[in-house]
Amino acid sequence: MRRIFNLNNVTLLIGLALLIWLISQYNFSAAIRQIENAKPIFLIYAFIAFLVFPLLKFIPWYYVLHKLGIKLRRTINLLTMYAFFGLAIIPAAAGQFVILKDLERFKKKYKYFSGNIILSLTLSNFLSVSVMALITAVIVSKYVVYAIAVVAVAYAIASILGLRKTNDLMLEISKKFRFLRRLVKYLEKMKSNSALSQKDILYEVLAFFPTIVVEGSLIFFILLAFNQNISFAMSLFIFSFSAVIGFISMIPFGIGSMDAVAITLLLANGVPGIISISTVVIFRILNTILPTGTGYGIFAFLKDRK
Repeated sequence: MRRIFNLNNVTLLIGLALLIWLISQYNFSAAIRQIENAKPIFLIYAFIAFLVFPLLKFIPWYYVLHKLGIKLRRTINLLTMYAFFGLAIIPAAAGQFVILKDLERFKKKYKYFSGNIILSLTLSNFLSVSVMALITAVIVSKYVVYAIAVVAVAYAIASILGLRKTNDLMLEISKKFRFLRRLVKYLEKMKSNSALSQKDILYEVLAFFPTIVVEGSLIFFILLAFNQNISFAMSLFIFSFSAVIGFISMIPFGIGSMDAVAITLLLANGVPGIISISTVVIFRILNTILPTGTGYGIFAFLKDRK
């Protein structure tokens, strides 16, 4: 019973109820006509963005491997990167450790080797979208308070993970919860044995900006295809803010939580309900399903290569 009524489930139910109410306020026939009049050219632009944004993740990936002194042939390096990010979904996240076993000889030099790479890239990606949410909220002069709250949460988590010296307040809070004590203890050990410095994480945060911008453009182009005129900054905010909520929810790829937030923000900006849902569905195909399928395919190729 406790599992059914946990915070995540209650939040999801409230979000779904809100979405149902908001969607019911729109004219479905008018929305369907807008879908029928969609402009395919912008969907092509969205597909091009889908091809580009995974490539841009090579920037932070290469930076981390370079700092660890790992040198791979360019093709294998690129394929390994694709497989690594494509497998970033539970239970496939375990595949990320398998991918990193290709670099086993370096693991002897650095304790917590695989965990450090995964944690470093995940943390820097999370902080990047948090900062982007705040920047775009200021640009569009909306939702600044929400974005500040997100950055505050990001800072709290970053404090635990070691972006800055773990503060006493966070440690005191963690002492009251057994699972947090174990997590902090593990992360402290990982941090003390890490080959990556706090400065490296800051550089990784900047390195993730290009891919975040291109991922946000997916929503922008999909909306243009449906004749919805929302600014690029707002599209980028919708993506980055909902992505942060997805991170915080601790659900793989933020599936469900990120989608609910994105649809709610689209509705709040006057996008009809059906188009909002269609936009998020197409976005998920380009942002999640295809990259994950590609990751699995490349993962299988790399394993067969041995």
